[in-house]
Amino acid sequence: MTEYDSHILTKLKTGDKNTFEEIYVKHYAELKKYAITITKDEDIAKDIISDVFFKIWTIKDSIEIKKSLKAYLFASIRYEAFKVNAKNMKNVSIDMEQNDHALDFDNTIEDNINLKDTAAKLERSIALLPSKCAQIFKMSREQEMPHKVIAEKLNISTKTVEVQIYRALKKIKMELQ
Repeated sequence: MTEYDSHILTKLKTGDKNTFEEIYVKHYAELKKYAITITKDEDIAKDIISDVFFKIWTIKDSIEIKKSLKAYLFASIRYEAFKVNAKNMKNVSIDMEQNDHALDFDNTIEDNINLKDTAAKLERSIALLPSKCAQIFKMSREQEMPHKVIAEKLNISTKTVEVQIYRALKKIKMELQ
């Protein structure tokens, strides 16, 4: 791991929101492009990126990265994208070995999460959201609906959906601290 990655990780573990945002901004475009190549869907790619960063924030104080931060992010995106693809294509086997540029990934985000405790905290946080915001968030995360479909069902713009999901994630993150 580089000295920069080590420094950033140390700051992230202390809950530094600016560091978290710096990581997000620095890697978002590249991660989005990578997620789109796997999922072939921009909305799903955005959801995956949101989920990965949400999980990273949730486990920030116990996160362990053995390689580089960039490798960790790409492997996390790949893992989540393959999970989504597997769910969407029930009878299709995804062969991760075909991915020639696969990154060495020593651990997964799910290995670090105490699911029961996090799920309870998450439910409490969602319950505190404004009703419309919670509805949009649940449609996106629990029902796995793309932003476009949510917008059509609620007769709102996709930008409104994105803003509401962003606000929900921001409030949930604050509650989980």
